[in-house]
Amino acid sequence: MRNSKYALIFIALFTTEVNAEQCEAKLPDSSIYTGECKDELFNGQGKLVWSDGTYYEGEFIDGLLHGQGKYVHTTGWSSEGTYYKGSLTGNGIHINPTIGTYEGEFKNDQFHGNGTFINIHGDKWLVHIKTASSMERLLVSTETAPK
Repeated sequence: MRNSKYALIFIALFTTEVNAEQCEAKLPDSSIYTGECKDELFNGQGKLVWSDGTYYEGEFIDGLLHGQGKYVHTTGWSSEGTYYKGSLTGNGIHINPTIGTYEGEFKNDQFHGNGTFINIHGDKWLVHIKTASSMERLLVSTETAPK
């Protein structure tokens, strides 16, 4: 994921036309924001599209991804759920079309806590991830897809 402070860093560097709390902003790196603004910051519902086509669509508070939203990367993976001060924290779902789907708890954009992982073959694992950095897993149970 992109650095959660990314939008906030460039907030003071763009020119925006604010009309009834709606704005469109082109950032110096060619990213484009469209949506609601307040006090020249992204606030409310909006969409931020980076120059490579990766985008986040959802809620913003004070220039940060905050609230319900979906982040979609150009490589095909996506993360959807509750964002807190710029990162996916709380319940969410991460889909990687080449690996599988994780649905469960996140902390700072990392799998953290209880969740379910289903690989692309349909095999299912209930997991508890203790630390995001070491990816320690406690296998609770497995279900293998019928062959």
